[in-house]
Amino acid sequence: MIVSLEAIFLSCFVLISQNRQAEKDRVRSDIEYEVNIKAELEIGHLHEKTDRIYENMMARFSNLEKQMGLKITRLSESSSSISTASYQVPRKDRKSSVK
Repeated sequence: MIVSLEAIFLSCFVLISQNRQAEKDRVRSDIEYEVNIKAELEIGHLHEKTDRIYENMMARFSNLEKQMGLKITRLSESSSSISTASYQVPRKDRKSSVK
């Protein structure tokens, strides 16, 4: 009879500890779930931010390309107005000296 009472007490302790562990696991999983939700939201915000940065960069690159195209057009127009035939590079006559 003493052995059966001891078994009853031990089984009660085991059940109580299992319930405590199950409660701890449930709380831990709830916390992990909340952390995952927050991380997912942060990742979404980062994606939006990188998309905005990318769009801004592409707009700036497009603007720079337009500016460079205008400058190249102006340079080509001004260089075509200068006649290459009338422009001569001055040459220096070199005398060969033999000693």
